Amino acid sequence: MSLLESGKPVQNIVQRTVRQLGTVKRISNMPVMSVITILFSVWIFLGVDIYFVSKLGIILFLIAALRFTDVLGKNIPVKELIVLLMLLQLIVTPIISYNFFGDESYYPMEVAEEIYIDYVLFGIVLFALGLYLKLSPMHMDFVKLIHEIKDNRMNNGKVGIVLMLLGFAAYFLLPFVPSALRFFVLLLSNVRFVGFFYLVFSKNRYKIFWLLLVYGSFAYSVVGGGLFINLFVWGLFLFMILALQFQLRFVTKLSLFIAGFFLIFFIQTFKDEYRKVIWGESGAQEYSRPLQKGEKTKQDIFVEMATKRATSDEDLYEYSNFNKFIARLNQGWILTHVLNHVPAHEPFSDGEMLIEDISSTLIPRFLNPDKRTSGGEYGRQKFMKFTGRFLTEETRMTIGTFGDAYVNFGYGGGIAFMFFFGLALNFMLKHIYSLARKIYPTIILWIPFI
Repeated sequence: MSLLESGKPVQNIVQRTVRQLGTVKRISNMPVMSVITILFSVWIFLGVDIYFVSKLGIILFLIAALRFTDVLGKNIPVKELIVLLMLLQLIVTPIISYNFFGDESYYPMEVAEEIYIDYVLFGIVLFALGLYLKLSPMHMDFVKLIHEIKDNRMNNGKVGIVLMLLGFAAYFLLPFVPSALRFFVLLLSNVRFVGFFYLVFSKNRYKIFWLLLVYGSFAYSVVGGGLFINLFVWGLFLFMILALQFQLRFVTKLSLFIAGFFLIFFIQTFKDEYRKVIWGESGAQEYSRPLQKGEKTKQDIFVEMATKRATSDEDLYEYSNFNKFIARLNQGWILTHVLNHVPAHEPFSDGEMLIEDISSTLIPRFLNPDKRTSGGEYGRQKFMKFTGRFLTEETRMTIGTFGDAYVNFGYGGGIAFMFFFGLALNFMLKHIYSLARKIYPTIILWIPFI
């Protein structure tokens, strides 16, 4: 019996990862979290008829979600967030697609559940082991670090305003800069969010004004474009920073986290219809068209559609809405196409493509104008090459980290690669925390940007 067929190695590694993530013995909200975990695990094992390793993946997701919620307000839970999103998009939603929607899913899974789940769960567990591996005997005292940040409120306010003004300047200059510098200026525009994070830990009396200016203008722009993912991402980072400042209780954090999840679901139920209206026949470029006299703004249309959805007699949680929502969250369907297409129709790259991708990512275009792009049209071509699916000129998709791992190193090699990928991120965060502890405490406010 092979390693993945037995299920035992997967189970053992999952158990070790649970200990790394923080088992109920290490969780400060132990009574609540222990009861939730035990009751949920009993229900999954006794009441749900799905593949055994899939059950382990769902339980690991619950533990990661509770761990993330518990750590909120104590530090910036980047590691917990990464693992949580991986488990959500690559384990939980694919399992729902396999066992609830099947072939009726908007994006059906193309390989057997056992093949897919064993590869991804094994990979996530090894990734988490690398991410959580203790690299230094030094303990990171986040409580002390946060107090040091709060003790410098006057300077935080000045730095915050400078960063916000710099970010807005970059945002307004973005349409006018050469293409070689556009991505750099786009990144620079995001420092306005970091600037507001500084302001949260300052004595500035106009925080609400700056919040509305930074996040309100951003939300207005995002709604007008119809691409909501960045709003959700920066909204989540804001939640993480506010939890640090206000020390929210566990139940409050959990409630707000669930509420945010349902807000995303609500927008998803009418997002496609909204895009069809604002983009028209010209596709995603339609939103840049100048507004005609007497024409409603796209933001007005969004509010009307949201109000109509909220007051409609149609069941918000009907089958098609839930199917569409799960399909949007599920990134596993792309990976199943990769698993199905490589090496049957396209050979493994044996690591060569990974080296090219890393070099094209690390070297700025203004230093090497002829370098290959790491996204955009190249990402589209790579997607079609390794999935066998055609994408229109306006559509952009990627094969994801697990897809890259697989096409470079194969099934077993891809799983092993995820450990080293987690370890690399671990080293990066270790050095950031080291700088925060020794030199510059507020560098942790830059973690979402980094």
